[in-house]
Amino acid sequence: MEGEMARPFSTVGSADCRHSPEVLLERRERRRAFRKAASLTREAIAELPELYRIVVEDHLLNSRALPAIAADWGLFP
Repeated sequence: MEGEMARPFSTVGSADCRHSPEVLLERRERRRAFRKAASLTREAIAELPELYRIVVEDHLLNSRALPAIAADWGLFP
């Protein structure tokens, strides 16, 4: 491996090994913020009258942007 820089074994095959620690930290913070927003949204939906809650939950199930939230909340049958 002349001319190549060897990588530690733990990062071989890892997509994150190409990013700086600052980028990884920023991504972690965005994921935390997203989870917090999802938690607050879940609480707000729980307070809605039942008919509205059904409509919102149905939208989450059919939304391409929010399937992870819907799955996390147990909305999938």
